[in-house]
Amino acid sequence: MKRGFRRLAAWILAAAVALTGCGGGRSGDAQGTPPQGDQARSEAPTQPGGSKQVTIGIWSSPNTFNPISYDTTYTYLIIRMLYPTLLEMNDKLEFEGRLAEKWTVSDDKTKFTFYLNKNARWTDGTPITAHDVAATVSMIARPETKTTRRSLIDTIAGLDENGTAPEGKVSGIRVVDDHTIEFTTKGPVDPDAFLEKLGVNVFIVPKVLLDQVQNPAEIDREPWSMEPKVTGGPFKFVRYVTDQYVELEKNPDYWLGEPKLDKIFVRIVPRATIAAALEKGEIDMTGGAGIGEVPVEDWEKVAAMPHLTPATYVAPSYQYLDVNAAQPHLSDPRVRRAFAHAINRQLIVDRLLKGQGEVLNTPLNSANKYYRPELQKELEYNPEKAKQLLQEAGWDFNREIVLLTPTGNTVREQSADIIQANLQAVGVKVRVQKVDFPTRQAMAQRGEWEISLVGFSATFDPDFSSQVSAKGAYNYRRLPGAENDNKKYYNPRLDELLLQGKNTADFEERMRIYTEAQKVFIEDLPLIPLYAPKALVVVNKRVTGVKPGPQGLTWNTHEWDVTQ
Repeated sequence: MKRGFRRLAAWILAAAVALTGCGGGRSGDAQGTPPQGDQARSEAPTQPGGSKQVTIGIWSSPNTFNPISYDTTYTYLIIRMLYPTLLEMNDKLEFEGRLAEKWTVSDDKTKFTFYLNKNARWTDGTPITAHDVAATVSMIARPETKTTRRSLIDTIAGLDENGTAPEGKVSGIRVVDDHTIEFTTKGPVDPDAFLEKLGVNVFIVPKVLLDQVQNPAEIDREPWSMEPKVTGGPFKFVRYVTDQYVELEKNPDYWLGEPKLDKIFVRIVPRATIAAALEKGEIDMTGGAGIGEVPVEDWEKVAAMPHLTPATYVAPSYQYLDVNAAQPHLSDPRVRRAFAHAINRQLIVDRLLKGQGEVLNTPLNSANKYYRPELQKELEYNPEKAKQLLQEAGWDFNREIVLLTPTGNTVREQSADIIQANLQAVGVKVRVQKVDFPTRQAMAQRGEWEISLVGFSATFDPDFSSQVSAKGAYNYRRLPGAENDNKKYYNPRLDELLLQGKNTADFEERMRIYTEAQKVFIEDLPLIPLYAPKALVVVNKRVTGVKPGPQGLTWNTHEWDVTQ
């Protein structure tokens, strides 16, 4: 086991033991439609000629299936079943091969060589090669490409600090032969961090598709963004019925072995009805942390259902109040700190999560090896201090601000009411505006927002630059209409520290750097962490082989099966 992941191991292993080897339960229908009601409890899939299928419930709809431009965990859950990665991190927090059957790290921690499985094929029958890997990373590296993936590759030699290179020509990538690719970094890096980021979280796209992209700035408009016909994961895309379900079917030629399931449906189920859907057998499992869980108020009831196996785990995710610090009236750190002191975050955890979570002051929760408990004593609930800071900052108490709240996560929606009341109690007028998640993302990207509730799922590496750095893919703190990164939130000291952390291999030195980065974060507070919830998930006992991993349940879907 990797040294850096020991903190999380107990959580994942406990959940994995609970789910491994479960049997019994019932099956979905054999007609290629998402199971509902009595259909969901049909025995057909386990009978000769029947279809083995599983239905996963998530709260909100995916907005794309593009592995380069996607920006939500709802999409991530689906993409990881469609597109290959070099590696995967299993339920024991160890790296295991996917497209790469083996890999080596040089003694000086600057060279990573991946040896690809020669049997790997795209679903059109063509080989998956090192050229596909190189083309994917190069496309991400092109400055004009619309992507959220640059923070995963920016330690590679030949890339600037923003993870870009002119025309995507990256000196640190070398295709040795069709099945061997070598990456050289700018300097020594933490191997765990590099392997988790590039190996586990960069999804490989066919080079032939990328070569056809005329405008990388609009890569999300490519036909394969919504209808991915050529993929290379354990499952293939069949169709997406908007706001209802995504249908996947097995890839019989998957090089790690033909999946045991015939189909997987990912069904959009409102949080309020997810417990009923589980009870009726309309879904077999919940999607995972932040995107599909059992409501905490229903947890005891659902966990006790005899046909379900419950599991809880701490994921590298958290919920936060984002603040558009580029807006003049929100640009003073004292205002943002005042908001943090005004919000009773422990009340949110106690009342809405029933204690199933933890209050945070930085983007790193207790599952992360760089988490510092002493920093959690900052930003305590203190309305009087909040009022004082607002007065010092010259806050206009006649101004009304809008709290943008994406729908789908009821706890998050309910927390908006608490936050609104808390802020109004210190004199800040707040109006809650609820929108669906794709609309929230579009508004955020245009800078058309003030404060917004949102969640984030990350890797176990402590780098949170994608959220706060000047070029961060999720740094939406800009003025409305600002082009590119003009008039965008920027803290040079924080960017400097996060850049140092990426390019440092020594654990103790990284700990020093990321501790300092978290202190600077708390002082400037470009976003306000609220809480890290425990994932409350269940799996129907008829589904076998499911093992919660560090990124949720779907890391090993090719091994899932169903029993009668």
